[in-house]
Amino acid sequence: MLEEYQQKLTEEQTFTEKWRRVSAGLKMPKDSGEYKYALFEMQRVFGPGSVSTTVCVLILLLLLVFVRFSGDSEPPELEVGIVEPEIEELEEIIEEPEEVVDTEMVSLEPTQDMVAEADVSDPAASFGDDSSEEMVTVATVDFVKSPMVLRGLLGGHGAGRSSAGRAGAIGKYGGGMSDTAVLKALRWLKDHQLSNGSWSDSGSNTAMTGLALLCYMAHGETPASVEFGKTVETAIRYLLEQQNSDGKFKKAGCHYSYGHAIATYALAESYGMTKIIMLKQPMEMGAKMIVDGQQPGGAWDYDYRKTERKDMSVVSWQVQALKACKLAGASVEGLDEAIEKSLVGIASFGTGSGYLSYGGSGKSSTLTAAGVLCYQLLGKVSSQVVLQGMDVIKTMECSWPKSGHNDAYSWYY
Repeated sequence: MLEEYQQKLTEEQTFTEKWRRVSAGLKMPKDSGEYKYALFEMQRVFGPGSVSTTVCVLILLLLLVFVRFSGDSEPPELEVGIVEPEIEELEEIIEEPEEVVDTEMVSLEPTQDMVAEADVSDPAASFGDDSSEEMVTVATVDFVKSPMVLRGLLGGHGAGRSSAGRAGAIGKYGGGMSDTAVLKALRWLKDHQLSNGSWSDSGSNTAMTGLALLCYMAHGETPASVEFGKTVETAIRYLLEQQNSDGKFKKAGCHYSYGHAIATYALAESYGMTKIIMLKQPMEMGAKMIVDGQQPGGAWDYDYRKTERKDMSVVSWQVQALKACKLAGASVEGLDEAIEKSLVGIASFGTGSGYLSYGGSGKSSTLTAAGVLCYQLLGKVSSQVVLQGMDVIKTMECSWPKSGHNDAYSWYY
């Protein structure tokens, strides 16, 4: 029955059928798919993007009522009279000069505290105009005292992810061919999306759908996008359908802490990009499960188990998800503390040689890169984890071997 319901999500419906379904869905339990579908459709009609359409319909209805009633009655007769205004002479107004107050000048020069907290790089091309004629100052955080100051990362939630923003970035850094490759990949994903909005991978459809949706969000695509709008919308619907009332996602893989974090990450990005209010609670429910599943030492394990075992690969996805939730404005008790503790958890995988390990022993260049990324996302870009980890990353090679084995997981980080 669930598959049939998800199949119907993408079928064309008449206006009457759709709103009959919305009316019925609002009467269903709040954690049911029918109820979430009804909220989603209500949001589309009465959300910010549909205000103009709704207002036009209301104005037309009011006009019809006005014409109907005005046609049944005769206009009232009006008595017209002429009133001559009284003319009064105005006294001459003498303007007194304003008193000049000596005000204290406020210096706009950066203080020592400001300089210690962040270092500003050279001006870069504007991320808001294709011509790149306007110039803006782009701040690059060189050191941030607290991981709660996630400065500069919100640039992606807006102009930086528009076509104009990409053009500006390509103009400064190059990479026109990579943008073409990204578009080809997005079109491939669109062609391989299932009718229920997911992407298949042997039981991990939720994780695969979250990863695909993150690709579209990173490219600035939303449900309002011309080419990929329907793809994004049905993917979001699928993730909402897979979330239980306790926040856990179904079909998230054998060790669901991976898929759960990826789905939460994708919903956080979707909410941050669209501000569709119905996405906020699912995002926060997902984040709460991650916060509650953190170990006392700041790491995470398979299925959010509180055991002696810890897993750096699992940790990296939890950190990315919590970072996205924080930036999107999630209100979850313990979120800030979990992010702070995650830095300690990552450092616990250190080997003393710049490498991070997979589970507490051994060396892994892939997970060293993962730890470096997490520290950078949380503002700790000058820490020993990052500086020593970058020396390891410099020795890594990204090439397509003839054997056909491609370590895309390493390349991601």
